[in-house]
Amino acid sequence: MQITGSQCSTVGPRAFAAYLGCKFETAEKTPCGCNVPTLITKDFQVKQIAGMLKYLARKYGKVASLCGVTPEEEARVDQFVAAAARIQYLCAGLVATVYCPSNIPGYNAKAHARALEMVKQNLTCINNYFLTRTFLVTERPTIADFAMFGALVPVYGAVFTKEEVSAFVNLTRWLNTVQALSGVSSVVPKLNHASHSIPKSPEEAKALPPPGSCHDAGKKAKSEEDAQEAPAAPKKEDPYAALKFDMYAWKKHYKNLDWDNKEKWEPYFFEHYDPKEYSLWKCTYYDPSKLEEDWKVKNLITVWLQRLRGEKADRHTFGNVLVTGTDDKRINIIGVFLFPLDTVPAEITECGGSASFEFTKLDLDNEEDKKLLVDVWYWNEETDIVHNGQVYGKTIDGETWH
Repeated sequence: MQITGSQCSTVGPRAFAAYLGCKFETAEKTPCGCNVPTLITKDFQVKQIAGMLKYLARKYGKVASLCGVTPEEEARVDQFVAAAARIQYLCAGLVATVYCPSNIPGYNAKAHARALEMVKQNLTCINNYFLTRTFLVTERPTIADFAMFGALVPVYGAVFTKEEVSAFVNLTRWLNTVQALSGVSSVVPKLNHASHSIPKSPEEAKALPPPGSCHDAGKKAKSEEDAQEAPAAPKKEDPYAALKFDMYAWKKHYKNLDWDNKEKWEPYFFEHYDPKEYSLWKCTYYDPSKLEEDWKVKNLITVWLQRLRGEKADRHTFGNVLVTGTDDKRINIIGVFLFPLDTVPAEITECGGSASFEFTKLDLDNEEDKKLLVDVWYWNEETDIVHNGQVYGKTIDGETWH
């Protein structure tokens, strides 16, 4: 398989192909000299981002939901793919207008300013949209996410500085979520930001360095003066490297318990658990008075846990977060997490949505703390879950992070 077109214009298809586990080569142009984004296989080729993404999903995707399942989902996928194409077009015009004026006849300052404002408005709308969502259409990534990812990686890298995108907290969190999906980091190892605001005119651009390469595997272009490799920085030590607790084995054991016959998780867990390596944390919602219907609260938990997903967090973290209800119809959230070392990891605290939750360390020498662990990890539906005088109620629903 070959994906042709500029590195900047094909971020989306390349990232999606990598996510699907496809092997591919890249080229600036097709064999006939066309530079329109094109996907070429042995006996087939398709042009344009939308067609490339849909073909990859239908041909190599393992789940039908990549293109949407219901008519409504399919329509929303198409809507966001089209929106991504529009943003990509606006961004390309912005950059070309000031950095390649010979390719753009009749520079117009008002049109340039209006285009920049349109890009900002689009990003603001998408940022607000992601306030309560992990992905664009469903609870899992679709081709819409990869189309938008491919459009916005260059926007971040060539148009806006790190300070300017700080206003788009939800959007940046989503970009990082997509970038952390399996395979995507081989195409975009990290998100770059423009070193300076985009110039307002070709004359202003002449006094500034060109935008870095936001698209070539996430690496910024090197000048000739910097061509010689700098000494490699010392490799940062992984604080989790020495952990002996096999989290994968524990998750597999917990997931495969015979719950119907009341098989217990405690013997395996306490045989392998070392409090010097891992710590247990109670998780509660700061303002439970705002929690209303249990299914909405379950969705809130699901979205939050999906945001926490990432290679390091998945590898070293386990927990249950429950929706509970009292006899007087009060809804609450109570959870218990197993975290590496003695603190709540930065991958958790820095994630969007985590600010709504409070973490309190548990002491298993305290019988009340130990009972909370047992109640939450057994999804206690028979009696009220109570801790430190707070009645959380019986389990209604919940999520296990494994």
